[in-house]
Formats: sequence, C-alpha cells, structure tokens
Amino acid sequence: MTSEPLNTFNIFNVNPDPNEILSKKKLHDTEGKVNLIKLFKYSDWIDLILLIIGIISSIGNGILQPVMLLLMGDVIDSYIYTSEYNIIIDEEVNHMIVEGVKESVNKVVVKMVYFGVISMVLSFMRTFSLFVVSQREGIRVRKLYFKSLLRQDATWYDFQESGELTTRIATDIKNFQDGIGPKFGMIFQIFSMTITGYIIGFIKSWDLALVVLATVLLSCFSFTGFEMVAMKYETKALSVFGVAGSIAEETIGNIRTVQSLNQEHKFSEEYEEKIKENEHFNAIKGQCFGIGFGFSIFFIFCSYALGNWYGSIVIRGKGGSKGVIAGDILGVFFSVLIGSQTLAMVATPLNLLFSAQTSAYKIFTTIDRIPDIDCQSTVGECPNECNGNIKFEDVQFVYPTRPSHQVLKGLNLEIKKGETIALVGVSGCGKSTTIQLIQRNYDPNSGKITIDGKDIRELNIKWLRNQIGIVGQEPILFAGTIRENIILGTREGETLNEEEMIKCAKMANAHDFISKLPDGYDTIIGEKGALLSGGQKQRIAIARALIRKPSILLLDEATSALDSESEKIVQEAIDKASKGRTTIIIAHRLSTIQNADKICVIMRGKIVEQGTHQELIELKGFIIHLLCNNLEQ
Repeated sequence: MTSEPLNTFNIFNVNPDPNEILSKKKLHDTEGKVNLIKLFKYSDWIDLILLIIGIISSIGNGILQPVMLLLMGDVIDSYIYTSEYNIIIDEEVNHMIVEGVKESVNKVVVKMVYFGVISMVLSFMRTFSLFVVSQREGIRVRKLYFKSLLRQDATWYDFQESGELTTRIATDIKNFQDGIGPKFGMIFQIFSMTITGYIIGFIKSWDLALVVLATVLLSCFSFTGFEMVAMKYETKALSVFGVAGSIAEETIGNIRTVQSLNQEHKFSEEYEEKIKENEHFNAIKGQCFGIGFGFSIFFIFCSYALGNWYGSIVIRGKGGSKGVIAGDILGVFFSVLIGSQTLAMVATPLNLLFSAQTSAYKIFTTIDRIPDIDCQSTVGECPNECNGNIKFEDVQFVYPTRPSHQVLKGLNLEIKKGETIALVGVSGCGKSTTIQLIQRNYDPNSGKITIDGKDIRELNIKWLRNQIGIVGQEPILFAGTIRENIILGTREGETLNEEEMIKCAKMANAHDFISKLPDGYDTIIGEKGALLSGGQKQRIAIARALIRKPSILLLDEATSALDSESEKIVQEAIDKASKGRTTIIIAHRLSTIQNADKICVIMRGKIVEQGTHQELIELKGFIIHLLCNNLEQ
C-alpha cells in the first residue's frame, strides 16, 4: 500500500483548454493534385496497353472528322463543275463530263464509307479500352484504399472524420474512375480534331481561317468561361450536399435518441437548410450555363455571317489566298468552325480529369501512408508464450490532438502474472489511456511499457494484440449472427470448433440465453447488436475476447452501462474470465473493483494511491472516499 500527497484544490482540472486543440486541416491537409503520370501509378501492364490503345484510337478518331470535311468540299466542287458545264450544247461532251463527275463523286463516297467504318472501330476501341481501364483501376484502388484504412493507427484517425473517409470510397473513387474512363480519351480526340481542323483551314486559305477563327473563339471562350464559373458553384453545391448527407446519416444512425429527445424538427430544419443552399448554388450554376450557351450560339451565327461575307471576297480573288474555289471555302469554314466548337467541349472532360487528380491525391495519400504503429508489420519479436507481467516505467504521454495537455506524467505501475488490478480516478485522469497504450494504439512520448520484461515496441504488433482480450463500456458487435461475432475473436490463421466456442460462451455466462433463442448461435442480432439487450451484448463481447485465449484481459467500464441484474450476471462472467489471466479493470462501481487484488488511484497522470480495497479505505484517501460516496448514493 502506497500513497502520495494530494493537492485537493486542483484535482478536477482535467479538461484541456479548447485553444490547445490543433487544427486538423493544418496537420492533415488533403488538398492537392497528382500529376497525369502518377494518376496511373497503380496500373499494371494490361492497363497501360489498354490506355495506349484508347489514346491512339482517340487521336485517330479526332483526325478523321476534319478530313471528312475535305471530302465534302471535293463533292461540292464536283456538283458545281457539273452545273457549270450543263449548258454545253454537245451532248456527247456533256455526257462525258457528267460521267467523270459521277466517277469522282463515287470515289469520294467510297472513301467516306471507309472513313465511317474506321471511325466506328476507333470509337469502339476508345470507349471499350478506357472503360475497362477505369473499372480495373477503380476496383484496384478501392481495395488498396480500404486495406490502407484498416492499416492506419489511432493517431491518424484522431485527425479524420469517419463520414469523410467513407464518402471517399463512394465519391472520390467514382471521380477517379470518371476522370480516366472514356471521357479521358475525349480530351485527346478533341485536341487532335481541333489541331487537324486548324491545319487544314490554314493550308487551304489562311486569311479566311483567321476571320472565322476570331468569331468562333469568342463563342468558345464565352461558353467555357461561364462553364468554369458554373463548375465552381457545382463544387459548392456538392459540398453542401455532402454536409446534408452527413446530417441525414447521423440522424438516422441515432434515430432512437433523436426521437426520445423530440428533436426530429431540429434535425429536419438543419437538413432542409442545407438542401436549400444546394438548390441555391444549383440555380446559379444553371444560370451560368444558360448565359454561356446563349452567347456561344450568338457568336456562332456571327461566324456564319462573317465567314460567308469574307468567303465571297476570297473566291473573287481579292483576299490574301489565291486559287480558292467554292469547295475550299466550305472546307475552311467548317474545319475551323468544328475545330473551335469542339475545343469548347473540352472543358467537361478536363474538369473530370482535374477532379480525378484531386480525388486521387486524397486517396493515394492514404494508400501510400505507412503508419508509425503498423498493424500489418511483420517485424518484431514473437515469443513462444506470454505470461502477462506488465510494467509501466516513467511513462509520459500526450494525445496528438492536445499536444499541450499531458495525460500521463511519469506513470509507474507493475502488474504481475494473473493479477487483477483496478484503475480508478476522476474522468480524464488517464485510466483508459493506459489500456490504449498497452494495446499500442498509441506509443508513449517517453518511458516504456514492458510485457514479460520486453518493451512492447520491440514485439510484433499482431502477436501483441493476439495476447490481449478487451471489453469496453459499449460492446461493438457487427451485423450478422452470434456465431459470426464470437468467431471474430479467433486469432488469424486459427480455426474454431463448436466445443471451444460453447466453452467460451459458458465462461461468459452467455450460453444459456443463446440456447434459448430460436436459432441459437445462428441468431441474427441486427446492426450493432440492436436486437440484444445491453447485458447480452456485453456477454457476447466477453466470449469473443476469451475465444483467443488471451493472457491479458482489459475491461474498460464493462458494467457501467448495465442495470443491477445484468451487472451481476456480467460481473460473474468477468470473475470467471479473469481467473489465470492478468486483468486490468477500469470502473467506478464498488461491486466491480472491491475484489481486485490491487486498486490503483490515478490523479494528474500518476499513481497516487494503491493497495487493496480495505487498505485504501483505512488510508482514508480523498479519491477513494469520493468514489465510495458516489457509489453508495
């Protein structure tokens, strides 16, 4: 039995100053983009081959479109040539001319059919190959991202929002897929079509091409400019919609609490407010698209008028280009027009690409992150056995989110094999932190924790966690059957037979109530065990903890949320489970801690009193009397 002097004037000062909490955005900034090459960093050789096929097909398809316009110009020249010579009196000569024109037109028509077939094949190759790439990449990245989420340590999760992480699986990965799919090929097709159209136009008649280009570019820039503004409002609308989704998810997930507090109206108003904001931003987006499209159409008609006017000048030989005929005029006009109009369409696939780069940055940053405490690491010692001797040696610790608030200030504690100790103290004094450190959810800032004389940082983390069974205040169960939930406690690579499962359930005082259920161990328990009572859930959690035969058992206020009858049953299960195991109990109820081999009082990050229940009562320490008074009340 030991005791340290207490300063009773400051014992409850355990809450950190809110100003001490650092900004999550500053510590974990997810804003940025990956470059085009890194966008395909997880591609295999099949993806790369399909990607190259898709890009080449897109470029080829883009080149074909303006070339088709040249053929149209040749056909028009042939028609004009025929009409001009129709007035020739000599029927034989006239017939020869007409036949020659027919032959030349037929050749052009055959070429058009060939080009159409080639364009069809190229379009199929572009769409199919890039669609396959996007699906393969999306599935691969989705798997890697989810595995990485399971790999990250508690420190990383402290700076994340769970809703945002799950949203990335759905939204950001979809953005990533959309950006590298068939729309990605459209970027190459549009640029190749534009460049080819401009080249043809300037070769045929550079001055007419410049005149048409001037007005067409006004059309493109007006539409693109308003579209970019519209996309900004779309981003705002999506952001607000995401907040609305989070409100709905949180409300529905806690619907019983919401209804019990009669707060349906409050959450409904919050949701409607965000929906109205979303509607407002979408309305502005629609206006921008409408104005941009209107100006675009206006400038296109201006280009028609100006092109025809200047074309009449060029064809009379008064322009800068010489030897230009009617077919050339139309070829130049439509080549430049289609090239420019197509360029205006590039904004949509480019926005998808930029969105994919932004989403990929968020996803890839998580995938590439190797946590300081890596639960998938294969390094570290794996002793043949674990006796469960635990020792804290001058352990100092602060949570990353509260760097200026020290939780543990030189904690020294020794727990021997098979010993049951209880940790008590006011809320925030560091009781639960000790359990977090034993599991290596966090590492001490200084000092060390040893198990059987070995620093836990030198042990393989999977081996370490296999030696530990934990039951918290609110048992975490998963949707499925009772059997599936108990089996989750099985060590990796081990199989569980029916007898072992029933044995653990009996030790947890769970077998009797499970046997009375219609489907026994195959009973569906609902999401988070919603179909079971608190005591039943707790006993299943204890059975799950015992199934791995742990040497160390950690109980974090395992009975605090139960009624007296359920507490008695669960406490009996805890007493059974604790036999032969090193057990750490965190509790405030006298019935839970009075049978512990040792009770340790933690205050201001240190052990200030320790001994048996009777010894601490005789010591008349401040904290134990405070706890006893609360428990008696």
